Amino acid sequence: MSGENLRSEQYWIEFFDEKEDFDYDYEKAPSDVCLYIGETLECEGIKDFQIVEGYIWTDGYREGIQPTSHPWIEFNDGSIIDLFAIEWWGVDSNELDRIDCHCMVLTGFGLYKFFENKYYNPSEYSAYLKYT
Repeated sequence: MSGENLRSEQYWIEFFDEKEDFDYDYEKAPSDVCLYIGETLECEGIKDFQIVEGYIWTDGYREGIQPTSHPWIEFNDGSIIDLFAIEWWGVDSNELDRIDCHCMVLTGFGLYKFFENKYYNPSEYSAYLKYT
């Protein structure tokens, strides 16, 4: 495995496409993929990234509509690995409308709800997934 290849979203798309038993269509697939990629990066000595348990707008921002919870890998330089942007929403990962850090949304009940991205290393993310 090459360090540069491992930083490439295309590398991981091809990697998972070659796995005949891999299924993109189960609810926890994005979390499982992020954990797998994160652990692999860490084992290869790549440490300049975080797993983001964040939020995206799947249909653009509209008042009363809440963002969708969604994980991805984000490197310190801002580049992202998110295999599910194309698989689930049909857009390139850099075109997905991500919440930068946090946001508040006015719900249909007239109350505000706070959404905040969480940042993890692979071992923290693994522990987080055990309790969610």
